[in-house]
Amino acid sequence: MTQCHPELACLAAHSEQDGVTQRPRVAAWRTAFPDLRMEVQEEITCGDAVVHRVIARGTHLGEFPPGIGPGRVLDAMPPTGRSFEADQIHIHQVRGGKITGHAATRNDLLMLSQLGLLPGIEPVSETAWRTQLTPDARPPA
Repeated sequence: MTQCHPELACLAAHSEQDGVTQRPRVAAWRTAFPDLRMEVQEEITCGDAVVHRVIARGTHLGEFPPGIGPGRVLDAMPPTGRSFEADQIHIHQVRGGKITGHAATRNDLLMLSQLGLLPGIEPVSETAWRTQLTPDARPPA
């Protein structure tokens, strides 16, 4: 298992953070989704970069705090008891067998839809989200 290097830099669009501040972020996700798991769909390596395309799954059993992940937009999110399944891409920089940098893109809109946290929007499954339209097909009205 790869561990985080003490100089870990989070390359998120909103800030740069070190490995110490990553711990509360990881703890928040694990508290909100105690069964959180990532199924690797594809792994690509190039030099010191490792890219994972994953399907994230979990059940929302704990409160998600404000200021972290989708809580940056929606504030605190009380547990819904619902499960989600959404795609994510994680890019890790690795040096000496430890992660020294991380950037990610998550499909939070799909996750929040499935958790019922977007009023007026019907939950959409990961499979339905991925269904490709043919040139002649029109989306349902």
